[in-house]
Amino acid sequence: MRKALEIVSLAVLAAMLIVTALALFGPTRLPDRIPTHFDLLGQPDRWGPPRILLLFPVIAAVLYLLMTWVSRYPAAFNFPAQSVPSNRRRLEELTLNMIAWA
Repeated sequence: MRKALEIVSLAVLAAMLIVTALALFGPTRLPDRIPTHFDLLGQPDRWGPPRILLLFPVIAAVLYLLMTWVSRYPAAFNFPAQSVPSNRRRLEELTLNMIAWA
């Protein structure tokens, strides 16, 4: 199950990068100034350059790498429940599934 989620995660990262590249370098150009923040009424209240869109795939990739790295070391997890040898494996499995679905 985790392998399938890993493949889906990589596919989503690739799709996000492709969509961002098409938005920035595609056939229709974005304006020189795009909204970067909206107020409670949905009106833009902050503006920035289109290249700010590159931030989204970068943040997604960093989070993906961080969660992948953390899941490689389940023995270092700190569990809120009592961890004894009889339930340690189950706690690690539950935690790795939680990370995979996050």
